[in-house]
Amino acid sequence: MGVIKINEETIKHFEDRMAIVIPVKDEKLKLIEGVVSGVPHDCLV
Repeated sequence: MGVIKINEETIKHFEDRMAIVIPVKDEKLKLIEGVVSGVPHDCLV
């Protein structure tokens, strides 16, 4: 098996339906900003 190309439309379809849960307790704001900045824009956080 090699590299499989997935078109952008398919990725957007899954991002629109995806939710990401980030557990947080007494974390520094800078750490939370770093984690959230790595989440795709179309995902629910």
